[in-house]
Amino acid sequence: PKASRREKIVRWGLLGTFLIISYFAWWMQTWAKQIANTVAYIAWSTIGNSVQKDESKNINVLLVWYGWGKHGWAQLADTIIVASYNTNQHSVSMISLPRDLLVLNWSGDVVKINSILSRAYNNNGWDIRSAAQTLMKSVEKITGLTIPYYGMIDFDGFIQVVDSVGGIDIYVPQHFLDREYPVDWNGTYEIFELFEWWNHLSGPNTLKYARSRHSTSDFSRSKRQQQIIEAIAKKILSRDNLSVGKLRELYSYYTTIIKTNLQLDDILWLAKNGTNIPQIFAFGYTTQCANTIWRTMVAWCRLRNAQW
Repeated sequence: PKASRREKIVRWGLLGTFLIISYFAWWMQTWAKQIANTVAYIAWSTIGNSVQKDESKNINVLLVWYGWGKHGWAQLADTIIVASYNTNQHSVSMISLPRDLLVLNWSGDVVKINSILSRAYNNNGWDIRSAAQTLMKSVEKITGLTIPYYGMIDFDGFIQVVDSVGGIDIYVPQHFLDREYPVDWNGTYEIFELFEWWNHLSGPNTLKYARSRHSTSDFSRSKRQQQIIEAIAKKILSRDNLSVGKLRELYSYYTTIIKTNLQLDDILWLAKNGTNIPQIFAFGYTTQCANTIWRTMVAWCRLRNAQW
């Protein structure tokens, strides 16, 4: 039936009221969102400690993977990398030290650098953090850098970290084959193989790719390890829900498996200033070593430190 004039007025009045309420609700939501963003920006801009930098404004961190087990040399440093974050260029450089580099330890003995951690661990009451400080001092002498921070993880912890991000994608430039990958300390080996192209690696396979010593040289192994670190870091920092709360959660989880002297405030500062890192550079610490050795699959290429 045809609506009366009064009914039309009521209908238009209800419609107008609905539109006004809708606009007011949208305005309140937008206003609340702007306030939330402003508060988040202020909070993000003021959190974290400004971490220690060297004379070149770089933040240097020693990264170490070490072995597991109950044998006397379980804490051998399988991987020794210095990561340097340039706060001006927002870039990271990584330099690897060969595990067979010969150095002088605190008692003046000639030892391989990978044994520094294990020797200090056994001599200092099985304190892995104290042992890390000893290794840091040795690396500082070699590189000439001031290294105030360290992050260390054993093989089991490394597997957990990779699996916690759902594995990583690694580009393998050529067919990769290791016919003697060690399974245990009893001389048991297995074949580990990856084909050329992109490979999605789980924690155990990432560890094998990082540790393999009978596929190529120690120098290419160092490059693979830096490649893996870059892939893990980018996957963690690229998470859509990376926030202060999420960083606290990740810190609580990762510090159960990673030994580090970086505090939560240090991590927050690094994440705030280094979330977008456009460049990551890789380097290897090389010195005189016969080409006939390092170009083959022979793992033991002992390098003499030029300082002595």
